[in-house]
Amino acid sequence: MSLILICFYILIFYDLSIQGTIYANDFLAFWSTGRVAYSNGFNQIYNLETIKGIQTRTLIDLMLLNPKNLSSFQVFPFPVLAVFIAPFTLFKQFDLKTAFWIFTGANFLFCCGYLAFFSKQIKIIFPFVKQIDGPLFLFISVFPIFNCLINGQIDLFLMVCVGEWIRNSLLDRPVLGGVWLTGLIIKPQTLILILPLLIFLKLRKNLEGFLFASTLIGIISASLCGITGMTDLLNIWKLYITGMGSACPSGMINWRMIALVLSTISSSDLIGWSTGGLGAVLTCFLVYKMYKQFTKLGAEKIPVFWLGVFSATLALTWHSHYHMAAILIPLVMIVYQLKSLPAWMVKTWGWGTPILWMVDGIANVISKNYFGVPLSIDQGLIITLSGFTLNLMLLVVCVQKCSGRSNEPYLEKS
Repeated sequence: MSLILICFYILIFYDLSIQGTIYANDFLAFWSTGRVAYSNGFNQIYNLETIKGIQTRTLIDLMLLNPKNLSSFQVFPFPVLAVFIAPFTLFKQFDLKTAFWIFTGANFLFCCGYLAFFSKQIKIIFPFVKQIDGPLFLFISVFPIFNCLINGQIDLFLMVCVGEWIRNSLLDRPVLGGVWLTGLIIKPQTLILILPLLIFLKLRKNLEGFLFASTLIGIISASLCGITGMTDLLNIWKLYITGMGSACPSGMINWRMIALVLSTISSSDLIGWSTGGLGAVLTCFLVYKMYKQFTKLGAEKIPVFWLGVFSATLALTWHSHYHMAAILIPLVMIVYQLKSLPAWMVKTWGWGTPILWMVDGIANVISKNYFGVPLSIDQGLIITLSGFTLNLMLLVVCVQKCSGRSNEPYLEKS
């Protein structure tokens, strides 16, 4: 199945690259912001008009944007701290297409190398637990990785940050683990649950590492972009919270998306947002149930606990697209190799969405060729709803697994 899905992903890459639409995705924001930093200075990297100018000219040159539609164009900013924008200045000499393929190729090789490394590290961390092999093809073929690559996203770096955080924490290097956790401030919404839990669980050394590194990054970023840049960054964050057009909330995998979909179907905001709000409350309750069991968990169940926390984060946070699920991969890899979760469940989480996508595509071809009528199913909705459902499935099972007791409770060493 892994090989079939990888071939399917390659076909999607080929099709979108022929159409040219692949270049208008998230990487456009990273590339254009890097150009602004190099040409105009870091104090302009959050200036929406400057970024919009580069993006519109580029898309017009690629014939992906009609000059007559400039007034309706939604700019794609890169609202992260300046430290994380600096690497994208390296693409200044490349056009968008070339930069995309260089970035995507490097991203893929980096991902493969890290997952191979991490799989071996699991055997070092848990030498006393009988394990099954973690085939590299399985985890490379999971949908969040493809979603990162097809959009030119940066979540594979966040995947590494989570992997190194949990690896170092389990190897009794919690301060270093906390330093790695700082990488998640690229997308601070991923921290909405883990930071409060680190405080409540009194995992002090994790917090020390995080606070040290995040303070350092904040100081360097502020010195790079100045007061003007930091003010513009705060304004962009406000736009994302209130509903910036390019944020695409209907394509997310969270309760916000569920609320919007139900509001549209029922023509009632009350029904949609009441359901979304109730779902968010129930999700918080499940996290609380796991939290109450934390001190009873053995080291082998700690990854299950944090997998549940991050799965809940994806459902709760205001901005959560499918590629953000890449942060779950190191934790999923651990629980798979330790048999903490059933193998079929891990494979369903990783493969469920692309299989549904393929089935829908095949059914659409059959319907169009034999009945003359294409199916009217929204493929985007299939992807978002399946991603949301599969992540919630992980959360529920993690809650169940954490309810059992372990003989050796986990405590962070001081």
